[in-house]
Amino acid sequence: KKINMKMPYIILIILLLGIMECLCINVLPQWNNDASVEVYMLSAPLFKDQYDDLLSNINAFHAGLRFFNKETNEELIYDYNAIDMIHAVFPNITKDGDIKWSTEGSLHVSDKLTDYWDQSEYIYTVTGEQFNRFVCWAPLYNLTHPDYFLFDVFRTTLPFDSNIEKPVLASSSCISFVWYAFSILHDLGVELPEKAIDQLQTKSFKRDVLWFEVRDPPVKIDAVDPEVHQQLVDFYSKFKFDDLVKNMTWTQFMNRVLDLMDDTFYYYRANSGYYRLELVGTRAAFQYRQVYLPSGERNPNRVHYYNDEACSAFLPQNDNALPPVLIFFIVVVVCIFAIVSLLCSSFIVISSVYMISKSSFIQAKLKQRKYEDITVN
Repeated sequence: KKINMKMPYIILIILLLGIMECLCINVLPQWNNDASVEVYMLSAPLFKDQYDDLLSNINAFHAGLRFFNKETNEELIYDYNAIDMIHAVFPNITKDGDIKWSTEGSLHVSDKLTDYWDQSEYIYTVTGEQFNRFVCWAPLYNLTHPDYFLFDVFRTTLPFDSNIEKPVLASSSCISFVWYAFSILHDLGVELPEKAIDQLQTKSFKRDVLWFEVRDPPVKIDAVDPEVHQQLVDFYSKFKFDDLVKNMTWTQFMNRVLDLMDDTFYYYRANSGYYRLELVGTRAAFQYRQVYLPSGERNPNRVHYYNDEACSAFLPQNDNALPPVLIFFIVVVVCIFAIVSLLCSSFIVISSVYMISKSSFIQAKLKQRKYEDITVN
């Protein structure tokens, strides 16, 4: 009977994956609930990797957060960024006229402050428990904000106040993450000390805002239409960022970029398509303005947590859930069963190989004996 040699290997792979699941390691850091954790806002010039400190002259910055444990000197750095920063803002136009975007955003986490960050401003101190809750919330941000969008779009009539107006198309950028994180920490009960309230009047608590102002609602357009597609190609072909050199002055840089923006701008949003914006004026707006940290009423129910073992204490408790001891026992039994099954599968594979080898050997012997008998006769 022919033996199926593929089946034991398939079983082996499945069981190995199961054991890897059993032996998974928790990667979410958890600090002492009573620890004192200082929170800092970090900043570096936008597009620093491509253009050094060029955009700091117009107060356009990349932003992040630093959490520092005063007891253990451990630290954790969070920053949200585009995986391909340039092509998240403007696309690559291929020789065939295709428009290629790379808008995927990613929440980066590291355990060491590097010299990439030019500025570090103290915000306030939180408890270890508030930090642990923040850590359990953070992974969800990337799930709900998978794409990077640099610009806000405001629809307004003059006079315009971007502190009051709500964007019709909101940005999803590094600074958006930082201010959303501040609102989460506020909902978790973080208190603003009087010193921090006084500092709200200083430059340390200002943030950059990059936005387009429109009087009419953004119009969604059909990029599949050949005529519209060609308009998009012609528009984006003007933005050749690769042609900009690092030693260009910030005045030359801004004039080069802003002169390319006319009354109409095409704004791409992943998963929703292209929008035509009829701008108020002919240029995008850049502001470095004061924004107050969240205060007042809190909404802790707005904070949801990543479903991880380290965050189990913060997750909603199910009265019908199995006791932790029983769950641990079940996991151990499953892992033991997986290991035993793996050993059995390995035994089957070895036995199968042995039987095939033995069968081949016996058949070879029989053929040899038959040949010898024929030769003798």
